[in-house]
Amino acid sequence: MTSRRVLTVGVAFVLLVGAAVAAILVLPPRQSADVAMPAADAVPEQVVTAFVAALNAHDCTVAEALSTPEARDQTASWCRDVGALDDLGVAPHVLEPPEDSGRAADELVANVGVTFDLDWRPLRSDVSMPEGETTWGYLLVRSPRERAWRVFEQGVG
Repeated sequence: MTSRRVLTVGVAFVLLVGAAVAAILVLPPRQSADVAMPAADAVPEQVVTAFVAALNAHDCTVAEALSTPEARDQTASWCRDVGALDDLGVAPHVLEPPEDSGRAADELVANVGVTFDLDWRPLRSDVSMPEGETTWGYLLVRSPRERAWRVFEQGVG
């Protein structure tokens, strides 16, 4: 083989590997499972369990459907950026006054604490939230018009 041919094959190989790495880093993750929507009368713990399962499986359609409209952008971001959420622990929900979180007086608000083992996708981490065992929480709302609980906020404390 001539040196020119070796160089051409080498450059082609490097470009192919570079394209593969770029695709892994840039393209959204593949959905690994279909997560079932919980029943309309599901309790907050069941909704959070399905929500986290949907994020973990990258079933963004279900994760976003379990979110309120104002929370869907954040949910979509989590669905793209999370590598895995394993070892989920879900605490019993606690009802909170709706006005504490800016909700209407006729809405019910539930706080559901969770723990999980978090892994971010490459180059997608959040510096405020390191990988590993994580304590987190979800706020859910149920309005008189919508009988199902939906995630509207998440975070710690």
